[in-house]
Amino acid sequence: MAGIEGPGGPRELCEFCGFDSELYNRADTISSQRSIAAVLSFALDGLDEEVMAKRPDPETWSIGEYVDHVRDVAFAARFVIESALAEPGVDLGEPPDMGLTDELRMVDVPVALDRVAREYETIRVLLGSLDDEQWQEFAVIGGEERSVGWFARHVLHDGLHHMADIGRIRYEFGFGAPHSEGALAALHLSQGGVPKLPVDSATIGPSGMDGDSQDDRRHHGRPLQALCLWSADVIAQLRAEGHPISAGAAGENLTVTGVEWAEIRPGTMLTVDSIPMLITAYAIPCAKNAQWFRDRDFNRILHETNPGWSRLYAIPLASGEVRPGAAVTVEP
Repeated sequence: MAGIEGPGGPRELCEFCGFDSELYNRADTISSQRSIAAVLSFALDGLDEEVMAKRPDPETWSIGEYVDHVRDVAFAARFVIESALAEPGVDLGEPPDMGLTDELRMVDVPVALDRVAREYETIRVLLGSLDDEQWQEFAVIGGEERSVGWFARHVLHDGLHHMADIGRIRYEFGFGAPHSEGALAALHLSQGGVPKLPVDSATIGPSGMDGDSQDDRRHHGRPLQALCLWSADVIAQLRAEGHPISAGAAGENLTVTGVEWAEIRPGTMLTVDSIPMLITAYAIPCAKNAQWFRDRDFNRILHETNPGWSRLYAIPLASGEVRPGAAVTVEP
């Protein structure tokens, strides 16, 4: 993680989960708070209590401990933000030790996840009530000044980073998406709206695909939704059902083929050509997609009702140019 000083504290630039605090404007920072509990929940899908209570090795938390740690950090961040607002410049001393303990902590994961959701929602509502001056208020932690805005971004980084940790542990325990190899079938972009149109090549980086944009950043295009991916094999199955849908119609940037799409979930890592990507969330379809379904039921591709059919969001962990035909690999 890089620590480049910027307004309110150091820039957080993480090679592991792709988080870059400079990509998060204030609106994205506030709206993204709602995403953390959801992506953690999807990363846990299908795991039983026994698996979530095991440490993969003595130096690594269990999945349950990671979830509870995210709650701890969100609680601490909210406390600091509230303290900075109540007493600007307050010195809160040294940060608490939240490191690994020798003894495994048993965690009720559904309860911890519910508390994660409540903490992040409280933070979201609080941040949404602030004016410009309050956003810049700061507290002193460990002798360093950190602004409200810095902590608002840091708590997002913590949640996304540990979602990626959970995905890694799933693989180690044998519950991750299996290794598969496919290809990039098509690339699409637009200046907002659907369908996105095919292009012969595209430059991809941490902020997404060059030349692509979204009309509504409240629901699309935030940094944790940098790229939208979908499966040509899923599209073919939908067409076989009689739906007039095609690649790019539902707004994906990258259409892939040959990988086991239903096995991919938030926390999965895949590589397109030489660009690794972290899957972050399922894409929620909207009314703009209704035209591609014979009954206008765009929830046909909603994960909650039809698992395995949804588009997926991803954060690229590197930059580069890609073209159709490039190799796509799901990496355990």
